[in-house]
Amino acid sequence: MIDWTFGNRMQRQERKAACLMWKQRKIEELMNASTQQFFIIILMLRQSDTRMLVENGRLKLQL
Repeated sequence: MIDWTFGNRMQRQERKAACLMWKQRKIEELMNASTQQFFIIILMLRQSDTRMLVENGRLKLQL
């Protein structure tokens, strides 16, 4: 018998890992971004369920 729950769990973990890698790349791009690129990347991260906080004028991302 096939254990579908294990397969589904593995797929979820793979999707989550891919999502985290994408977010990490976007954050790295933020470090070198121009002002226009910065706002575009922020919008992309906001649409991807990344929690963003601003504390003391610094952007903090919660993945």
